[in-house]
Amino acid sequence: MVFEIALFVFAILAMTIGIVYYRITHKCWNELLQQYMPCASLKHSIQMIWNKNENTAFVVERMVQRYGRVFRSWFFNIVQVAELNAVKKILLHPEKFPRMSSQSGFNKHVLLDRFMGQNVVTTDGSIWKKHRVILNSAFINSSIFVNVFVEKSHYCIKQMIANGKQDGEEVGVNIKDYMTKFTLDVLGKAVFGVEFGYLDGKNSELLEAYQFVFVKGTGNPLFFLFPWLTKLPTAFNKKLFECLDIMDREIYRLINQKRQAIQEIIKVLEEAKEEVNYNSILSKMKSKSLLDSMVLENMLHNSTEEEYTAMTDKELRDNTVALFVAGHEVCS
Repeated sequence: MVFEIALFVFAILAMTIGIVYYRITHKCWNELLQQYMPCASLKHSIQMIWNKNENTAFVVERMVQRYGRVFRSWFFNIVQVAELNAVKKILLHPEKFPRMSSQSGFNKHVLLDRFMGQNVVTTDGSIWKKHRVILNSAFINSSIFVNVFVEKSHYCIKQMIANGKQDGEEVGVNIKDYMTKFTLDVLGKAVFGVEFGYLDGKNSELLEAYQFVFVKGTGNPLFFLFPWLTKLPTAFNKKLFECLDIMDREIYRLINQKRQAIQEIIKVLEEAKEEVNYNSILSKMKSKSLLDSMVLENMLHNSTEEEYTAMTDKELRDNTVALFVAGHEVCS
């Protein structure tokens, strides 16, 4: 405990010295850039990366009202873009706006790279195109998301109504708590094809490990500013990487499980001399999650001689985590 407190104090001092040094050495650059793009204050920049009491989206909305739709953070000249046309231009022209890799420059981040890996969000060029081809096909069957959303919405409302009464009298319920559980249950079914049962008070090993890494690991601004902190031999870091190991083990198990199920369906179709294609296989699959669709498309893609090769299990894992995180960030 004493060591961790001393480490925290050291990190704060190091952060202060680093920020002061950075601001002094980049003063001229900042003065020039300020003419073209407003910069959020230190206070507001801290609120954006270290805010426990309010949804980040609401904080960013206030920043947009104050600084405009395109502005810089006080830290490391990170640009926040809330202008639709600008976002489209950035996303559609990766050659002009290359993605910031977790392995580049000061952003070399062991935790983020282990958590997110190489996916459609963090890659460029031919690797990005390979991921995009598989993901495009996986998203064709979008009705599965609507069905899951509707099913979990009805169940969430029933839970709130049931728990909103005690001894025949109406009592309040924590809407934020229910929405968090609802979001994770929807994502579990839609992305992984797994019933987390979080609305029922259950908690799977995969979900528990993900929440620890996402909230206490990647959500910690100290780890973002000082990635090397995750390399220190602390009890917290040990648990952090144990949770990452659990995530890997469970997701790889699901990938293999879904691949075996698809192989059995293909065998049945071939024995019945029926056509073997994406739709014929998907129609017979019990689970139709994003991961199911990605594994299926990847297997079919691997059997053809197309320009882009199929994804590895590691790439399937990384893209699944990226999609889960994206859904969690947007909906929670």
